[in-house]
Amino acid sequence: MMKRAILLLACVAVTAAAVFWAVDGTAAVSRVRCVVWQGDPAKYHTALSGQATQLKGVIDTTSTSTIYYQWDFGDGTSSAVQALSGKTRYEVEVTHTYTAAVGTPFTAKLRVDAVDASMANAVEDIYLLKIEENSLDARVNIAIDRGLWFLYKTRQTPTWAYSLTGEPVVLWTSYSSYYASPTASAVLAFEINNHKETGNDNEDPYVEAVTRGLNWLFTGYAYNTNYPMLQAVNINVQTYGNPDTNGNGRGIQVRDYSSNPAYEGGMIMDAIVATGTPNASTGRDFDGDGAADTYGKVLQDMVDMYAWGQYDDATVGGGWRYSWNSLPDNSACQWAAIGMIPAQDPPWNCIVPQWVKDRNNVWLTYSYNPTYKWFGYTGTGAGNNSSQATRPSGMVQMVMSVLNYKWDTRWINTEGWFATASNWTWFMLNRTYYGWYAFVKAMRLSNTETLSNGFNWYRGTNGIAEKLLAEQEADGSWPAGGQTTHPHDYGDTFVTAWAIGMLKPALFAAAPIACFTAKPNPSYADSPITFDPSCSGHSETGKDIANLTLFEWDWDHDGVYDQSTTSPQTVTHAFSCASLPCTYPVTLRVTDDSTPALTATYVVNVVISNPPHPPVADANGPYMVSLCSNDSLLLKGTGSYDPNEGKHEDGCTTCEDDTITAWDWDLVPPLTQFTDKTGASVTLSAADVATYFPAGSHTVGLRVTDNTAKSFPNSGQGNLTDTDFADVSSYTGCVCNLAARPKSGKIQITWTHTGASSYDVYRSTTGPNSGFVLVADNVVTTYATYLDTNVVNGTKYYYRVVTSDGCGSNVASATPTTR
Repeated sequence: MMKRAILLLACVAVTAAAVFWAVDGTAAVSRVRCVVWQGDPAKYHTALSGQATQLKGVIDTTSTSTIYYQWDFGDGTSSAVQALSGKTRYEVEVTHTYTAAVGTPFTAKLRVDAVDASMANAVEDIYLLKIEENSLDARVNIAIDRGLWFLYKTRQTPTWAYSLTGEPVVLWTSYSSYYASPTASAVLAFEINNHKETGNDNEDPYVEAVTRGLNWLFTGYAYNTNYPMLQAVNINVQTYGNPDTNGNGRGIQVRDYSSNPAYEGGMIMDAIVATGTPNASTGRDFDGDGAADTYGKVLQDMVDMYAWGQYDDATVGGGWRYSWNSLPDNSACQWAAIGMIPAQDPPWNCIVPQWVKDRNNVWLTYSYNPTYKWFGYTGTGAGNNSSQATRPSGMVQMVMSVLNYKWDTRWINTEGWFATASNWTWFMLNRTYYGWYAFVKAMRLSNTETLSNGFNWYRGTNGIAEKLLAEQEADGSWPAGGQTTHPHDYGDTFVTAWAIGMLKPALFAAAPIACFTAKPNPSYADSPITFDPSCSGHSETGKDIANLTLFEWDWDHDGVYDQSTTSPQTVTHAFSCASLPCTYPVTLRVTDDSTPALTATYVVNVVISNPPHPPVADANGPYMVSLCSNDSLLLKGTGSYDPNEGKHEDGCTTCEDDTITAWDWDLVPPLTQFTDKTGASVTLSAADVATYFPAGSHTVGLRVTDNTAKSFPNSGQGNLTDTDFADVSSYTGCVCNLAARPKSGKIQITWTHTGASSYDVYRSTTGPNSGFVLVADNVVTTYATYLDTNVVNGTKYYYRVVTSDGCGSNVASATPTTR
């Protein structure tokens, strides 16, 4: 795998903060930043062919004078030029409909000119999109993208909002005068999508919002210092134990303007957990020891606060409500649990005393109603709307407080209630985002993918995902009003943030990404289909597919995984079909190396049908080439194939056999025409490479076409096509005399030292431009040589070198032999 820093060479250059100085010497446009997907400027936003796609960006200026902007959609079309004035920050958006094959990438641009509408002096940033199959996963990505943009646009900095440390703050509001928990919920929604305060603010406009939102939580206050968002409180020994686990005599509660500490605390704790940075400084000394407290210390003191404020009654047990040490209700109790559960995990490792869990278990027993299979509100009686919210809230608490909870009759019976089809239908018919979110938290925390009746609560028909996609509103938010649980209108921030949280596979962290291709699809019954999970990865910065430790396949959609590997290996599977056609939803579940491990799933519908079937294109990349005059680029489409090869319509004596008849390449964006080159294999000269692929990252497209019209004339279909795309990494040529000398069991490569501090050595057994993997990292050599001893005699090896400053080499090859 080529180093990410090298692959992103062109992207980084474009997305770094752009500054334009107007002709009169006044700085007019300071930054142009397109919204990036999952906090990564190299990741693609999801688009669906034929459907409107929203593009989003932020323009910063240093004056309020007129500026002009335009969207270049990357498909040969552009928006009209628009004028803006009167502000120093503009949040701009546009919708555009792309029409292209699945997998087609587009590079749109937001262009801003401070001089005039000609765009001759424009500053620009790129917006990456890719056409995806119209699947549930794709629609979820689009919904999250739109929801985050809504949250970003609705952040506030009111005149009554201050910081104890003078740091800039933003906040979100919801209903009543709560300013901490809505802000925490919004911040969490960004963080689990990898928009974090540790990100690059010059690339990701959401970073600033998250940073300032956290500033508000840690240091903010409303109106005057009597109303800080967080407040230190003296705590002492309680009836069942000492809550002060770190011995500082303090707990930290959410004070806010409207005080409701038990309800709000868990939400703030989750936002802290999702930062992933326990050693970061809050900039505030909560316990008076003269030093600013870390995030980790604040989190532990918030746990201690919940321990101190737990109800102490021997019979009722330990829970929480509006104020500390008062008769519990299960609605409030879930927020205590949802804060403390992730606080215990690495890297936070907070201590939740066992007596707190034991006392909470007493409360769960006290409030559980076995007849109605719910956890009641303040006892066994129904809460608001027949305990829609408190039923799953009790399950959340069980995850924290009950050992082997899945074998506990309270869990079994409550889960069984949801697994009853009529109950589930009723649950979904009642708009209760508060209750739905509680249910999702219980399912995610317990790693429950399907209910006991086999129903996939997230992906199933009338499941959570479908419901949320259907309810999203035109502005990207989810409906705040009409809730069947109190207070019936939670406000857009809460409901939108909770909806985004429900659509993500992980509650408190950026999650792994499951992805695979199935080829050929559609195909014949009982014919092997190849499944390739190499497009899987991770949304957390610094993690990728190498951080995935398990790949599991469910072939028959029964919730049981039938095959697994511990690395991203391609696997094959054949499907029977008694009565054509048949559709098999195939699920891949990936697991990462986090503690606790995080999972994600992805589903592709495999269709088993009679021919004709479309061909399968294989563009063979990624490719690697330099701009050395002695280098070239071999594009190979020879891996493409037709699953109907050699077959034709039954009973037709004049029909041609089905086969691929054309390989057409597109080398210049937009990759929709496929008229640049033709042939199963195409060799580009050094001059061609310089023309098509200047130094940086590029993409090529291959479209293959078969002769269905002549091989299956009565099918009613014309010739069928398929497309595939491959990345091309092109490097400035500065090591243009790379040579390889074979020996027995080893190959020595040599080149002229360029003065670089180190070199990376790549090797391939596939060909001169593809299949390269890094075999030696940061080689320091003034002699400009490397000895590869991990080779097999008789195998031909290709080598390329990249310098520490991103310069490339020609290709050299050699075949070691026994002397």
